[in-house]
Amino acid sequence: MADSDEDNELYDEFGNYIGPELDSSDDDSSDDESNDDNDNDDNNDNNETGGDDQSVVSGIDGDEGGAMVIADESLANQSADPVNAIVLHEDKEHYPSAQETFGEGVRTAVLDEDAMDLDQPIVEPVVTKSHHVAAGELGDETTISKSKQTLSFLYRDEFLTSHLLSNETTETRRGIALVGHLHHGKTSLIDALMEPTLKPEDRWDPVDSSSEDPTENKTNNSSRNNKSGTLRYTDITQSERERQMSLQSCPMTLALQDTRGKSYAMTLMDCPGHVQFHDESVAALRCVDGAILTVDAAEGIMMHTEMLIKQIVAEGLPVCLVITKVDRLICELRLPPRDAYFKLLNIVESTNKLFREASRGRYPPLSPSKGNVAFSSAIHGWLFTCASMTQVYAEHSADDSLGKLSSQEFSQKLWGDWWYDGAGKKFVDDPSKCRERPTGRSFVTYCLEPLYKIYSTCLGESEDDVASTLKPLGVHLTKAQLRSSSRPLLRMALSKFLETASCGFVDMVVKHVPSPATAAKGKVARCYSGPLDSPFVGDMVSCKAAKAEKLIMHVTKLYSSSDGRSFDALARIYCGTCKPGQRVRILGEGFVPNEDDEDVAVATIESIAIPRGRSQTQVTLATAGNWVLLKGVDATIAKTATIVGKNAISTNDGDETTGENDEDEEYPVYIFTPLKFPFAGGESTMKLALEPLNPA
Repeated sequence: MADSDEDNELYDEFGNYIGPELDSSDDDSSDDESNDDNDNDDNNDNNETGGDDQSVVSGIDGDEGGAMVIADESLANQSADPVNAIVLHEDKEHYPSAQETFGEGVRTAVLDEDAMDLDQPIVEPVVTKSHHVAAGELGDETTISKSKQTLSFLYRDEFLTSHLLSNETTETRRGIALVGHLHHGKTSLIDALMEPTLKPEDRWDPVDSSSEDPTENKTNNSSRNNKSGTLRYTDITQSERERQMSLQSCPMTLALQDTRGKSYAMTLMDCPGHVQFHDESVAALRCVDGAILTVDAAEGIMMHTEMLIKQIVAEGLPVCLVITKVDRLICELRLPPRDAYFKLLNIVESTNKLFREASRGRYPPLSPSKGNVAFSSAIHGWLFTCASMTQVYAEHSADDSLGKLSSQEFSQKLWGDWWYDGAGKKFVDDPSKCRERPTGRSFVTYCLEPLYKIYSTCLGESEDDVASTLKPLGVHLTKAQLRSSSRPLLRMALSKFLETASCGFVDMVVKHVPSPATAAKGKVARCYSGPLDSPFVGDMVSCKAAKAEKLIMHVTKLYSSSDGRSFDALARIYCGTCKPGQRVRILGEGFVPNEDDEDVAVATIESIAIPRGRSQTQVTLATAGNWVLLKGVDATIAKTATIVGKNAISTNDGDETTGENDEDEEYPVYIFTPLKFPFAGGESTMKLALEPLNPA
């Protein structure tokens, strides 16, 4: 009891020592005692393990009774087991190392800090080659020239850009859209118009291409279309080349000559014919001054043709009709000339009926006698109008068999119910009035029968007969050309016979499609959303190339670049001038002056180019009345936009620039109305949410 009371005095109720201070000798003795106790416990444990786990070494120092117990290897290993070892937290491994996971031949690295910018991806996307067919690849993909990889035109680029596209020659420019149903010959028509402008060494040689190379890869659909024999120069993407159909509109600027030899700058918009790409035609019709409607002579009016007629009427554009693939009536349907005439007549009358219904009688009728209807066959390289056909007869006829008729009177008598009386040397509207029995209507006699004769001769007669038939027509072919197959022979014979008549397309466009300066008044009245009494409207109507601050352009279409990283904006310049490096304001479709000026952005024009199909011609200055491709303004454009000079409007975005004067502030700039698709076939019946397979 005394000992317990003494212990209680040394410790408090919590077990803490509160007794007198101990000496260091006492601490050492207590530690030695505890160590001795532990050693005794270990010896007792070793003695209890038995003889199997011990090895006794006798005879040490001559004492047989002495023995030394050595621990077994297994016990030594157990004492060094890493499971029982103390491992620091930072040294613990919860997962296998990278070397254990990936193997010996893989080097791994761990970066604690970002070494790249935030906008730079960790894994760069796969950069594929250009999806466009560049002009430099023509030598590999076509058979027009095996020695040259670029097309060479008869005229220089300076002639097109400095002369025809300058401000002083606004009357020598035309902007037209070629629209029509699928596979109705729009792209082939542009190729036929472009081929005479090429140098002879770059033109398609029918004799050279008539023999097929047995080593050629037949699965390469990107080569020249062997079925149509045309280049398809406005199909600029690989998808279009593979599918042999246009998927997007393509602008093409050419310098074309009329029958008098005068040159005009024609900006042709090749529009896709598939009904699902109707929006491409709508965007093209918005920025041009006229439309060329193409109809297949064998198929006639189709569903998309009716939709396009309604869209043309909605845009208020003048229209011309080109009946393509007339050769199908001769070679495929094998119609006689008289039946072929009625087939063509039915197409013209059906087209006029659709225009009357869509416009309620406001559109003038289409008629070959008026010069707004042409006939063509791109596969055989010919095109003519009634007016241009009279030029052919004027060149090849040395006698006065037509009497005192002028070329204009003769062209007006080449269509409709007109018969030629050879005895009286005049045209009559009733065959009973003829002194001699007429052979047929004037169009059949003077247009179709010569074509039928050339076709029948080249397809079924010998070389000597072909040469004797073509010689009076002024067509002289070499022996190698006469020995060629039927298709190249027909192309060479008909293209030379109707060489002058092919210029009739330019005559038709110049006569029935107004210039940009003439068409600006109606175009602005229909498309401009602002009041028509502002000074800006006056500049647009007069198509003035004033200061850069007076610049107004309308963007209707964006074209992806060859690398797919940016877009080129197709814009029509209504007034003012633009040049590379110029700061402009981009007005979006939601911009309303003095109400909603948030949809405004400032951009810098990086470059300006004249569209020429697969290639572009860079210019340093573009004036009013031109169609150009702009680079550097696509960041804020979704569909359409209005581009004005940087000082044309005043905004509240913190910029110090304001309007030029009080008059401009009183009459702010408005936007051009967005595109409308009233005839696109109605709303969609099914919608799908798609995810890209390769987001990069």
